[in-house]
Amino acid sequence: MRIRVKKNVGDNINRIDSTSKIDDIVVKEDLLNPQSEQINIFFRGADSSGILNLNKLEAQKLVDSFGSIFKLVKNSKTIK
Repeated sequence: MRIRVKKNVGDNINRIDSTSKIDDIVVKEDLLNPQSEQINIFFRGADSSGILNLNKLEAQKLVDSFGSIFKLVKNSKTIK
């Protein structure tokens, strides 16, 4: 996974560009309040680590955006 972050700090812009691998994915469910469910994606690389927190709506948008890409490829065949 490649992570690129740009953050304004005063008059300067700090940029972070790093590669990491996903260590773990945790889904926190709330039976009483289903809208407060969260997905946490933990990642770690040689020079960076962190957590991505997605709420239910953000995760659904991510799944929907990948769905259209996966529908483009119906079959694949290897020709020798």
